[in-house]
Amino acid sequence: MTETTGQQAHERFGTAVRRRVAIDLRALAAFRIALGLLLLTNLLTRARYLGVFYTDSGAFPRSTLLATHPGANQVFTYLPDPWGPILLFPVAGAFALALVVGYRTRLATAISLVLLVLLHLRNPLVLNSGDLLLRSLLVWALFLPLDRRWSIDARRYDPGTDTTANVATAAVLIQVVLVYVINATYKVDGELWRSGEAVAHVFQADQLTYLLGDLLAEFPMVLMAATYLWMVLLVASPLLLVTTGWRRTLLTSVFVAVHAGMLVSMPIGLFPLISIAGLLLFSPPSAWTTAGRLVGDSALTDRVRRWTNRVEAAVSPSGRLWPQWPGVDRVVGGIATVLPAILLVLVLLSAGSIATDTALPEPVEKSLDTTNLQQRWQMFAPYPTSTTRWMAFPANTTAGTSVDAFYGGPPDLDRPASVDSTYPSNRWRKFFQSVREDDGGPYRTAFAAYLCEQWNREHETDLSRVAIYAGDERTDPFGGGTTDSGGRYLLRHECP
Repeated sequence: MTETTGQQAHERFGTAVRRRVAIDLRALAAFRIALGLLLLTNLLTRARYLGVFYTDSGAFPRSTLLATHPGANQVFTYLPDPWGPILLFPVAGAFALALVVGYRTRLATAISLVLLVLLHLRNPLVLNSGDLLLRSLLVWALFLPLDRRWSIDARRYDPGTDTTANVATAAVLIQVVLVYVINATYKVDGELWRSGEAVAHVFQADQLTYLLGDLLAEFPMVLMAATYLWMVLLVASPLLLVTTGWRRTLLTSVFVAVHAGMLVSMPIGLFPLISIAGLLLFSPPSAWTTAGRLVGDSALTDRVRRWTNRVEAAVSPSGRLWPQWPGVDRVVGGIATVLPAILLVLVLLSAGSIATDTALPEPVEKSLDTTNLQQRWQMFAPYPTSTTRWMAFPANTTAGTSVDAFYGGPPDLDRPASVDSTYPSNRWRKFFQSVREDDGGPYRTAFAAYLCEQWNREHETDLSRVAIYAGDERTDPFGGGTTDSGGRYLLRHECP
């Protein structure tokens, strides 16, 4: 009797765990489409400044990259410049599009991951937390059945069940939750986060707000309430794994709403959208069934099926879209079972190390560095900034006039009326931040040399010298006044 009771308890526990780590196949399909669209958007936003950030004629040439980031970045010594980076973008775009439509999905995911890592390695100065999260989600996507619904590849499979539960589904859900949990551990250590003042301080940094954020910056007490709400959500984030059904749907919706608020308040790139893509995986079957009734799921599915049939006929007129390689399929299936379990152990060790502030054995650290799965999700923690930061680039021409070598016009070292508008993009803000923090000088020197060359190519009068100037203004949102640091020159450079 005792053995039977124990077996029943074990079965109930297993069923409860499987229910919580199961992911609806429609959620996986939506996740796949979101990843593909995010990769395409990422490429398009980066391509605006391809020459500046990814070629030797830009602000971060390979000579500076290899001098400051040796090791894995040596791969770029073998890629021709500028054609290597230029070709990387359309190739990566083609595989991202294949991911969107679900054509050879696992292959498209793997190559998209490799190309994204290459892009990140080429210029680490412009990376942010969103880039690291996107890369982590792509790693787990390799082991997920993303092609079972709403894809060209879906014809390979029988309809089967609507959900799947395995190590990979558990791992990707845990990964999403760990971003919040680790960020909570950092924020709890911050005095301003514990006092509720942190978000109000962040919104005083003009380069970190736009649209709704500029309006909210005038209401510090509202932002104090937002700080407490976000802290409660971060601490409660493990409930995303624990809850099921409508409770999980409600909690997930609250997280999505907060990230949507970030999207219209802070120019932090794709991070809010990438986070929302990860949260799609928590949508239970009941949510997708309800949504399907609202949009006419059966009719939509029929239209998708007809469209994929036409695409398949165009791609493979013979009707054999996929070769049958049973041996290869078995090997891939085995890897897809064992490898995510190993990676999940590494992720949990990294998270545990950060939560307990303990060091990991050197082999584990090296493995985490190699896989880029470290769980250091700080994001404005533990010390949020309330400092507005701007840059200026005063220069002298050979004709004796003074100009700003980056913005054009006469140089102006004073605080701009809207600091955010002085950064051409979020990537430029990250790049300028890297230049500011570059005490050794190679980033500053490379950028100053770029400013000289770029100006001399585009203007009749050459530059004789250029300087990099950094201004700071700190404001206390709770009546402490404003402190102007007066700014400082980071570098004075003689143009060749």
